[in-house]
Amino acid sequence: MRERSRRIRLLLGLGLILALAGGIQWRRTLPADPFADPSADPERATLQPAFITPFEPAPHAPSQLALAPPDAATVAGQTSHPDAAAIGALSPEREIQVVGQLFSHFRERFGAFPAGQENRHFIHALQGRNPKAVAIFPLDHPRLNAAGDLLDPWDNPYFFHPVSRHRLEIRSAGPDGELFTDDDLVYPRHPKPRE
Repeated sequence: MRERSRRIRLLLGLGLILALAGGIQWRRTLPADPFADPSADPERATLQPAFITPFEPAPHAPSQLALAPPDAATVAGQTSHPDAAAIGALSPEREIQVVGQLFSHFRERFGAFPAGQENRHFIHALQGRNPKAVAIFPLDHPRLNAAGDLLDPWDNPYFFHPVSRHRLEIRSAGPDGELFTDDDLVYPRHPKPRE
């Protein structure tokens, strides 16, 4: 009986090790940045770009994540979503909702929110750097800074946090300019816990 129990534990341990090794090997075959040009990296030149769900972490240094904004030729003849033009002319509370709705349009089209590490990665995806070159947000919006980040009403970049494939939290630092303080605006809004 003791020998049988030992064999079962050994088999379970080996199965777990094999599953982990397979998962690591599988993860190494995925492209780290679904929108990057694979010819720029010789190791990825043979891989086809794929759309990665936003909750998968990028396995390389953030400095390698810089994406060039889509050029006008990529999105030629396309117009952005009409709600994008209203950003900058709405109350801060309404504006963050409209930004959230633009991302919802993206998710409806692609089945998931865009992937990225920084504000500009998400915005570039909305501007047409996506598998179908669909432009939801204009290239020349006045609320974009030189880096391509979308700024909130207080000129701070919005913070985009993919919670899951079907949930993206958008946060504005609010008037104090500091994230995760009491004056932050958050979309979607979470109910306050009862005391």
